Amino acid sequence: MVKNLKIKMTLSFVFIIVLFMFLGVFNVHAESVKITLSQADFNEAKANPDVATAKGVWYHVNGSEYLYILGRNTDYIIDGEINLDDGAGEIELTNNNIILNNATITGGIKTESSTNNTLNGSGTVSGYVRQYGGSLTVNGTIVFNKLFTSENANTTIINGGTFCDGFMARRNTDVTINNATINTGASMSNAIQVDDYSTIVINNATVTANNVALASDEAGNVTIKGGTFTGGTAGLFVTNGTCKVSGGTFKTTGTSNIWGKNGAIAIRNTMSFDDLLADGYKYSAATDYSDTTQGTNVNFRFLNAREISVATQYAVMFNTDGGSAVANQTVTGGEKVTRPTLDPTKDGYAFDDWYADDTYSTKFDFANTTITTDTIIYAKFIQKTTNNNENNNTNENNTTTDNNENTNSTSTIDTTNNNTNNSNDTNNTEKATEKNSNNPKTGDNIAIWIGLMLVSMLGVAETIKFIKKRK
Repeated sequence: MVKNLKIKMTLSFVFIIVLFMFLGVFNVHAESVKITLSQADFNEAKANPDVATAKGVWYHVNGSEYLYILGRNTDYIIDGEINLDDGAGEIELTNNNIILNNATITGGIKTESSTNNTLNGSGTVSGYVRQYGGSLTVNGTIVFNKLFTSENANTTIINGGTFCDGFMARRNTDVTINNATINTGASMSNAIQVDDYSTIVINNATVTANNVALASDEAGNVTIKGGTFTGGTAGLFVTNGTCKVSGGTFKTTGTSNIWGKNGAIAIRNTMSFDDLLADGYKYSAATDYSDTTQGTNVNFRFLNAREISVATQYAVMFNTDGGSAVANQTVTGGEKVTRPTLDPTKDGYAFDDWYADDTYSTKFDFANTTITTDTIIYAKFIQKTTNNNENNNTNENNTTTDNNENTNSTSTIDTTNNNTNNSNDTNNTEKATEKNSNNPKTGDNIAIWIGLMLVSMLGVAETIKFIKKRK
């Protein structure tokens, strides 16, 4: 009896395992449980300080400073309004994923060192945000009313949000700002301050400051790829470290100055404005002037412009098909190329016009075409006609023969066009092959399916044996 029971249990287990495999149950991951925090949870923790619960612990640091330490490795949802001792308290993150649902936190946020945390959603944080060590990612539309500080070898990624009191990166911090609105407040006169060998990459941001929109000092490393930077003194002020700019617009409102001077961009005299530009980029037209004040160690230069942009430079080449050379041009992205003053010449041919392609199907529109990539403009020539008067017969005396009327009335299409088409066909074939190679192949999981078949066959065989014994 016991033996039969074991057999039944074994067969049942095998059948369930096989069924689960076929249904793909093992590929489904359960969603992590999220804990909802409310004001009542904070009040309860405050009434029982230093007593850990599933939702956290209220800890008195010193004086009037309090921390509400969240449970480690836990996801939280915060709804409504949370008052942390009238703003004197802070929430400490310890490997947490926090979602704000239009929440208002009266108090600050602090991260424990060497922990990885995320802030998501929408809402307002009234207190300071202090990130010490580890990593922090900010997503959504959260409004931070006080200074946001990232320091001590952190990794900070900002994908959204409004920073009303500035952003500071210092002490070997690595920051990437993909999208944000950053303004000055009471804490700093600059909107973004980069110090102490910290690195910041700004892909897009709207930055406004009373003094300087972005200031880099003490060997800070700055990369700006886009955004708008407006300051009372300057949009960008680099006094030390490195800076590479490949996009963005920099402005000064002229409401603030350094020793009576302001400009779109400011640097130390030991630097060059061109040193700030990444390869292939240039400023819109501007002039600069020097200002020597307060001794030899504090010399600054300003771009004498209220607004200046940085854009990609593109090469525009003129292909004259063996004719006289025409100088190539370098054009700022979004601007137009200038039509050459003199048309090219070619022996035995007459110049027709400039074309946008090497098949001469479309004339190049200098008046309306803006340059957004490296461009080649093609000169088209038409072969001149010749008269054949060798036959002096009366009927042929005044006849003009065009020796190559059909073949030479237009310029010969370069065979490189066919090579280009062949190259494109080859590239398309390679891309299709590459795409198909990423698709699952029939034999990829052959070992798994063989194993499943063997297990299934074993289960069937054992079932048949059991039925026979029962008979």
